[in-house]
Amino acid sequence: MDDTYWFEASGDYVILHTETTSHLINYRLHELEEKLYPGKFVRIHRSSIVNIDIIQEFEPHFNGEYFITLKNKTRLKMSRTFREGLKTHFADLFDL
Repeated sequence: MDDTYWFEASGDYVILHTETTSHLINYRLHELEEKLYPGKFVRIHRSSIVNIDIIQEFEPHFNGEYFITLKNKTRLKMSRTFREGLKTHFADLFDL
């Protein structure tokens, strides 16, 4: 799972994104979240879970939301609802 960048909800399925490819898997996002290692993967939005080792940059948006840039330059939106999940890993890097 080291090459996994993020997971994205897609109806009753999940799209697993790596640096260069994507794979459709037969899970719902909340089911997958329960199986992932919490020190490595964190939910950032109701529709996405990200590998914290792949995060490159945080950019403040508004109302407590952020854009997260991954190492492959993909930008994902982090909603304020899920920012607590990143606080333990990145609180010193930006104001959560």
